[in-house]
Amino acid sequence: MLFTYFKNNLFKELTVLSLWSAAVFWLFDAHQLILIIIGLLWLVLIPLQNRRNPYWQNALIHAIAASIPIVLMFVLYHSVLQAWWLADDPGLLQRIAESGIFPHFYQSDVWRAFSASHLTPWVPLSLGIDWHLFGLEPLGFYAHHLLSFTLVLLIAYLVLNLFYSPLVCSLILSLFVASVPCANVAQLIMVRHYLEGLGLSLLAIFAYVKALQSRQHRWAYFGALFYLLATTAKEIYVPLVVILPCLPVSNWKQRWKMLIPFVAVAGSYVVWRAYMLQLSYVLSGYSVLVPQLDWAAVLALPNRIAEVLGWQQTWQGLIILLAVLVYLSLVLTKQRHRLIYISVWLAACLLPIIPVLSILDSRYLFLPYLILCLGVAVSLQFLIGKRWHYIALGLGFSLLAVSIKSVEIGPTVFRQVDLIKQFRTEGQFILKGNAPNALLQNPIGAYWYYESLQWFREHTLKLPQGARACYDVCVCQPQATAQFYQYANIGQLISSTLSEQTCGQADADLTVHFKWENGALHWQLGPYAEGLYYIAPADRASVSGYLLAIPAQGQHPQALSRPFYFVIKYVSVEGWQTYSPVLKLLPKQKIVIVRWERLTR
Repeated sequence: MLFTYFKNNLFKELTVLSLWSAAVFWLFDAHQLILIIIGLLWLVLIPLQNRRNPYWQNALIHAIAASIPIVLMFVLYHSVLQAWWLADDPGLLQRIAESGIFPHFYQSDVWRAFSASHLTPWVPLSLGIDWHLFGLEPLGFYAHHLLSFTLVLLIAYLVLNLFYSPLVCSLILSLFVASVPCANVAQLIMVRHYLEGLGLSLLAIFAYVKALQSRQHRWAYFGALFYLLATTAKEIYVPLVVILPCLPVSNWKQRWKMLIPFVAVAGSYVVWRAYMLQLSYVLSGYSVLVPQLDWAAVLALPNRIAEVLGWQQTWQGLIILLAVLVYLSLVLTKQRHRLIYISVWLAACLLPIIPVLSILDSRYLFLPYLILCLGVAVSLQFLIGKRWHYIALGLGFSLLAVSIKSVEIGPTVFRQVDLIKQFRTEGQFILKGNAPNALLQNPIGAYWYYESLQWFREHTLKLPQGARACYDVCVCQPQATAQFYQYANIGQLISSTLSEQTCGQADADLTVHFKWENGALHWQLGPYAEGLYYIAPADRASVSGYLLAIPAQGQHPQALSRPFYFVIKYVSVEGWQTYSPVLKLLPKQKIVIVRWERLTR
């Protein structure tokens, strides 16, 4: 009798649903009902997808499977609609307002004023459309953001369904949605190009597969067009041309034949990139300002990745380990012939992020995390093929619990309500506040955030000069009549007083040699071999004192389209410090040199 119960599918479904419901109520404080309903829908999909159905039932199956990750996305991230401008958003919009949209695709000097080290003109295209539609109202930008996310999930389902069952597609996309990389991409408008670039790449994959299946070259040309657009979104999608022939579709001859338009696009991209960024920076994405990856950082990398992905609890690590073991056992015993393909996929996704591993951010793991989810898809499809549906679903539920918990406890921006509120409060103070002789002390954002808001205040809103941001009063040198404001934990700006500030040793040795040539800054600072050097913008009409650590000698790709005022600060190993006076680089010649020295001996 007991054996009969265990063979009964209804009993298995009730058992799995009961365990999932218990886990949901035990682990999560919110969205319990939605998560239980999602689990129930996946259980319903098992018998439906395992039998022949009329057309309308197949359409219903796909509608349910595709809608689950979309619903989960809105449940988790709908609060982003309430956010204001964050991080680089105002700076990007200023460049678009100044230069328009399309010159960023073909004018090298215009693009290098936007970014001298990356080539992503899809950013001004996507955000520029919003700028013309919504102006300085962020709600429209975030609505576009979530709409793009929805479309990308639909396209991803369309592509995955070429290889996997509706249940597996739905599970995998839900795992992807409920991740720290997706959570932060959903919140940050400035990284929308990661999201939309993925959608364009998936369309390229879909067209390539259709070209192989139908043997019609027009599909390959459509795919090459989408691949071209994807390369304008982000460099991480350029290696797609290497991944495509590794797809398990058709024969090698057809794969290479249909790949020719993609190879032509990749070659054209290299030429275009060399023109837009200048030849010496074709391969560069990051300069000496990014710390080098030493052995200590390499050894700490596994812990750092787990921290960034929100895998901070022991039970999460055990479930991840189980999923990895299932996948490795499958590949090593059943699909060993595909190891070379897997290696190519991993290399194509991981090599572009090697330069940023020392400053690892969740968005750099956006694409690698999707590849990780595809590995899970292989395992789940194999288990389902063995008729072990409920084991597959149990593994999927376990991984989903890990993912949702990681979004709850990981470094996700959308859950940092106080941070988002501080950006809004300080930003609105700079943009619309009535305090012309005020200084905002110790602001949360980078200097370009407030500098761009000041630009919009004067050029778009036509308001008189307002408050300015000050990070270091030794650089700002405020007037005696200046009012000081600082953000307080109560959620608003409060009046503050300037404390006694010692601005270092005014007679200490310091040398500064700067040269701007061929789109790059070159510098040599001294005379000290040890200690730390910093550079800070010092335009006292806007923002001052944002200190950025730089090496004593180096170079950095940088457009010089306007005068640049700066101060150099040195901090010795003993703790004393000294500042240079305000120095300036003026964009009047092809080579600009600034030399300043203070030598007492």
